[in-house]
Amino acid sequence: MNDTIKQLSAKPKLRPLADGCILATFACGTTATIRPEPSRYGSGTAYSVDEIIYAQQYATLEQALRAAALELGKLRLAPLTIDLAALREMATSVERDQCGEACKILRRLLRERTGRDWSVTHSLGTAWSWMQIHAVPKRRGAFGYLTIEDQILLSAALGTHVHTRGESMRPSSGSRGIYVFRAAGVPVPEDWRISEATWD
Repeated sequence: MNDTIKQLSAKPKLRPLADGCILATFACGTTATIRPEPSRYGSGTAYSVDEIIYAQQYATLEQALRAAALELGKLRLAPLTIDLAALREMATSVERDQCGEACKILRRLLRERTGRDWSVTHSLGTAWSWMQIHAVPKRRGAFGYLTIEDQILLSAALGTHVHTRGESMRPSSGSRGIYVFRAAGVPVPEDWRISEATWD
C-alpha cells in the first residue's frame, strides 16, 4: 500500500499557541492554524482555519480539522497501471450495462487504487440508475458519515471534494464512465466521447 495512505491513520499533531490558537500539523507536513472564537450563530465557541480564505466557522474542532485536511493536506495517489484501451472499455461498459456490473467495476478499481474496500451501490425504484460511493458500513463514522480519513482518501482517489455522505453519480450520459477514469487516476482521454457511452 502507498505509504502516503498509511499516514492517513495518524491524526494531526496539535500544539497550543500563545494566542490561544491551535497549530495542527498533518502527516504530509502541511500545517493549519485553528482559531477558537465566539460563534456567529449562537452562544458558545466555534472554530475557524486561518489558512482557508473563506471565513467559515465550524461547530467543533473535529470539523475544523476535517476542513483543513481537505483543503490544505491534499493527498496524492499514484494512478493505476492499466491499459488505456481496457479502461476505455470499462468506462463504456459502466455507461451501457446494468448498474450491478458498474458497481463491481468501480469497487474493484477503487480497491486496487486505495487498498481499501468501498461500498458502490445503486438506488432502487425510480432512482435505479443513481449510484453512490461510500465507505463500507463497518468503517463509517457517526450518523453514517465518512470518517475524516476516508473522506480525504476518497476525495484523492476521485479527484474531487467528496461530501461526508459520500459521492453520488448521476445516470446522465457520460457521467458514470468518467468515474472509471477518475477511480483509476487517469485523465479522461480527449477522444473519449460521451456519445460512445449513451445511457438509455
